[in-house]
Amino acid sequence: MARAIEELLGKRLKAGIINVKYSHSVPLDFVRINEAGHPLPDEAGLDGTAQIIQLLLRTHKNDLVLCLISGGGSALMPCPAKGLTLKSKQRVTELLLESGAPIHEVNAVRKHLSKIKGGRLAELVYPSTLITLVLSDVVGDHLETIASGPTVPDGSTFLDCQHIFERYGLKDKVPLDAMKIIEKGIRDEIE
Repeated sequence: MARAIEELLGKRLKAGIINVKYSHSVPLDFVRINEAGHPLPDEAGLDGTAQIIQLLLRTHKNDLVLCLISGGGSALMPCPAKGLTLKSKQRVTELLLESGAPIHEVNAVRKHLSKIKGGRLAELVYPSTLITLVLSDVVGDHLETIASGPTVPDGSTFLDCQHIFERYGLKDKVPLDAMKIIEKGIRDEIE
């Protein structure tokens, strides 16, 4: 996707950063590539996401931001919510994947344990203009599920996350810091 954007826009493209799975880099001229872990998020993904956020914070009202999203983005762009460690986020992801929960439930939880998923990445882009291009890897092509919808409003709730944990017998296995975030959200103590 980044190569195609570079071919189409050429020198009009000023900067870019993408996170890709290990061994999936391609030669690019303007977009910096960061390789990271998938299906479990890792430190490299955390670092790459921080770089993406820093780039977005430098954009201005007259900038056009292109967000390229494809399958795997949930793991490749980790940005744990305040009070959550990467290790806990990894454990929650492992538990959900092992439980057999469908991707829309896995990503509902991921959104509520993230600073950028569930539309929050789009908030960072404002007031720039944002165009999101998406390659779907989920049945039904629901935008809020693909890569946990970083530029799409989230229709799930913290209570939905608690029900997902209960449905798969995970409530007592989820790390305490993750469970605290879900419980605070249920009590409307956090957005």
